[in-house]
Amino acid sequence: MTKNPNDSEMDTFPTQEHGWDGNLGSVPWLKSTLERQRKMTQKPAHSAISTWIDSKTIAFKAETAPGKVQSHLRGLNDITAGFHPGELTLLVSRPGQGKTSFMTDLAICNPNSYFFSVEMTSKSLIGRIISNIAQVNLHSYRNGIPIPPKIQARLDRADEKRKNLSLFVDDSPILNTKIFNEKLEAVQPDFVLVDYLQLIASIKDTDGQPQSVEDICRCLREIAKIRQIPVVVACQMNREQEKRDNPIPRLSDLYWGGEQTADVIMFLYRPSSFAVNADQNFDDGEAHVIVAKNRNGPTGDVKCCFIREWTSFRDIGILESDI
Repeated sequence: MTKNPNDSEMDTFPTQEHGWDGNLGSVPWLKSTLERQRKMTQKPAHSAISTWIDSKTIAFKAETAPGKVQSHLRGLNDITAGFHPGELTLLVSRPGQGKTSFMTDLAICNPNSYFFSVEMTSKSLIGRIISNIAQVNLHSYRNGIPIPPKIQARLDRADEKRKNLSLFVDDSPILNTKIFNEKLEAVQPDFVLVDYLQLIASIKDTDGQPQSVEDICRCLREIAKIRQIPVVVACQMNREQEKRDNPIPRLSDLYWGGEQTADVIMFLYRPSSFAVNADQNFDDGEAHVIVAKNRNGPTGDVKCCFIREWTSFRDIGILESDI
């Protein structure tokens, strides 16, 4: 049985075959809907402004709330409020400044992380992680020197702690953004680290041209946004830093232009590495994490110390271990 277009229970828009004459006034449900909309649009100005402010406040709180994924450095957390879902962070430095060590620190303090180690084997990286947790210099025992029982027990406890982190270490020799996304789909981690950007293989586009580093960076940020997880990617910088009298890194040292894509850009800087005529093995431990770009917050310089013996960045004056 066909409903009359004037029936108040009608829940579909009437057509001419229903006998509708085109007059909105003859459609009670539509008329009442329009009337409610008219009343809503006639709210006082202060009410509309309050609604707008409330919505903006909620959005602001969501953007500025501390991230679930935190850094191991208090000063860095004060600036960035952690690492936020959907954001891409670039960790940049010249070789030998400690990018892998810094990312290892991040992995240790954040369970359910996925570490793509394109440069280092998983065995070597896991050895670093255990050394970091145990605060033991494993290099001292690589020449066949027996490890004392007390140190071995410490390493065993550190390994157990590592296993409880649910840390996935992937040292696949070939990694591109397609494989990257597929692996994240299978594991569903809370935090992703990639070491390092320039070693990610490119995918040729429809014209047969390989992706640029900037294109790869843009793909990684898109994956971070879609999956709503923070992604931290280590990357190299050009040699201009080494040519300057003041070697403090700056955004212009990113020769491939990644400053346009990343949400956060952090530089690692250890002054002793650039000291003129300095002993190659000299390291006073001074280190800086320079937040040069922060799309949703302030920038700043976080001074910390680099512990060379177990390759870790720590807050100055704070060395803690429960091993």
